[in-house]
Amino acid sequence: MRFSYCTRHPGQLASLALSLGMLLTGVTLPARAQDNVSIPKSRLEELEKKEAELEKLRNQLNPQKPVPTGQAAVKAPVSGQVPAPATTTTAAPAQVTPVISTLPALRKDEVVSAIDLANDFQQDRAAATQRYVKRSFAVQGEIERFEKRAFGRSYSLIMKTGSSNLKVVCEVYPPEPYTAVYTAVHGSQIVGVFGENRKTLAKADSIAVARGECKGLEGSTIVLKGCALKSVRPVGN
Repeated sequence: MRFSYCTRHPGQLASLALSLGMLLTGVTLPARAQDNVSIPKSRLEELEKKEAELEKLRNQLNPQKPVPTGQAAVKAPVSGQVPAPATTTTAAPAQVTPVISTLPALRKDEVVSAIDLANDFQQDRAAATQRYVKRSFAVQGEIERFEKRAFGRSYSLIMKTGSSNLKVVCEVYPPEPYTAVYTAVHGSQIVGVFGENRKTLAKADSIAVARGECKGLEGSTIVLKGCALKSVRPVGN
């Protein structure tokens, strides 16, 4: 007897497999129970053939899904456990500063990034000195903090310089009509004083543009003096 496996419904395959299993069980058990009973060779071959057909039916009812080469099997989540979402971390791109020798001459209206200014002095101090020192220009950067000496009207605005070991410090004079300034909130704000009036002129973590004369590198600090604060805006604007 021959069977067609590909066109049968899974329920029919299961029923057929059960029937064959019962048939084989009924035939083989008596044979095992009586060790001295002989079975004709043709009958034995027929039973072996039916057992092979039964094995094929079992494989069709419970197929094994192959695991692709090089891919580990994925474990099923435990019942009631929500799989953790996959997370990806994207590193922020670092600012690339052009080689100072390739830069054109510094223009009067040019605005120099504080990060670029620090990188230029760190990479080639002689070339940076020739390009910037005793020149008046605007520098732009994110405010790190403010400092104020006990005497004098000016205050120090310290700008962030990324991964550079150098700092950019602008000595800024408050605009008219403010006669004095003082720091607030642990140096994160600079407040102007005009009579009885008080006004916050700038805050840390803002983008500032200050214009003044570069005095060069003093220790690990690039100093600009006689600066005027041209603009302040929130980061991202």
